[in-house]
Amino acid sequence: MMANLIRNAVAAGAAALGVGFSQMDANPALFLHDKFFVNQRLLEMKFEGKTLWITGASSGIGAQLALELSGYGTNLILTARPSDRLSSIAEECNKRQIERGKGSVTVVSADLAGKIETLEGLVEEVMNRMVGERIDYVILNAGVGQLKPAIQTDHHITERVFQVNTLATIAITQLLLERGGLRPDRGTHLVVTSSVGAKFGVPLSASYAASKHALHGYYNSLKAELPWLRVDLICPGSTDTEFHSSHIGGSGEPSSKNTVGQTRRKTMKMSASRCSRLFISSMTMNRRQGGEYWIADQPVLLALYINKFFPDTFQRILSKVGPKRLKAWEDGLDLYDPETWKKGR
Repeated sequence: MMANLIRNAVAAGAAALGVGFSQMDANPALFLHDKFFVNQRLLEMKFEGKTLWITGASSGIGAQLALELSGYGTNLILTARPSDRLSSIAEECNKRQIERGKGSVTVVSADLAGKIETLEGLVEEVMNRMVGERIDYVILNAGVGQLKPAIQTDHHITERVFQVNTLATIAITQLLLERGGLRPDRGTHLVVTSSVGAKFGVPLSASYAASKHALHGYYNSLKAELPWLRVDLICPGSTDTEFHSSHIGGSGEPSSKNTVGQTRRKTMKMSASRCSRLFISSMTMNRRQGGEYWIADQPVLLALYINKFFPDTFQRILSKVGPKRLKAWEDGLDLYDPETWKKGR
């Protein structure tokens, strides 16, 4: 009798955990922190009056972060290539800060695909124009995507993906360290936008996934050398932003055929507001050296754990998914529409 009771209790507990996990859209620590501990008071305490530098701020997650963080009276420094979109985001952030009566917005535009001299000038200008004596948060978010079979991806495309996603991010970090923008006595919090693509292979995005894998190797090594430096690696899954409309095709420009989901259903993409909320919540977690945070809807979140604990099993699954994804891409179908997969394409 007792053995049956124990088995039933264990089964019930496992079922409850399974149901709970199925509702999560972030790793459990972040999901629970966001659900039970993050509130307006905490966000104001963390961000009001603080200086934040955000790269890739003209669109996607970067733009959403700028808009939401401007509501807490922050001093924002926004960086992206010069564009009307960047100006529009800065104007909207400024309006929100005026309503709150606190904060400022500074635009320092630059093309992160440029030479090292461009990045040196960018860091120097940001440090000259920061409010107060330090930058409290550096959010290195700029990135470009790539959607094409690996064998069809020209080398110069891979070079550009690495330049923006990896090399520019690393260069900015090193320049900040060299010039005192990141120092033990200043408590600067470094946040790097990575991707779930850093954790496993992504069919049609080999160069992109490789560029994100490289970030983890660099920043985990850097944290080992500099224990005082807090670095957060944020790994979002597919998000409903403009990012998917700017994947690089074979010509070096966004490809109309490879760009999917702009006018169709986007049910496999997390909303930009939810992704931004979890992103910001991760920044409020009390972790001295930072951490790695996964932000993804199911079943991608489950896939991350399968890959972590059962890598061989996951690779077998991926080897079956990969050809279907390539076939859907060749047919011009929406890769983020569940119906594409239900039809066995």
